[in-house]
Amino acid sequence: MFKAGILDSDNLIPKIMPQAIKCVEILHGDGGLGTIKQIHFEKGMKFKSMTHRIDAIDKENFTFKVVGSGDGGCIYKNTSKYHTKGDAQVNEEHAR
Repeated sequence: MFKAGILDSDNLIPKIMPQAIKCVEILHGDGGLGTIKQIHFEKGMKFKSMTHRIDAIDKENFTFKVVGSGDGGCIYKNTSKYHTKGDAQVNEEHAR
């Protein structure tokens, strides 16, 4: 889930939310630390685009930190917890 939702989000998010996200463009970097990305929203959305920089990725603990850039930007940290349905078991290798 972390790999799909965070590490591969540039490709995944526009496919699962085409009504909202037009594309994700890497302005600088290779997707790792220090990478600057610009998310382009579809017409009719409140914002035209959003730019952010990846400041930390911890693949072992499934956390990341993104810092908004530009005037009026914001800083946020996201930690996600995933819960399986019923008795389903997921080993650590599947989570990555």
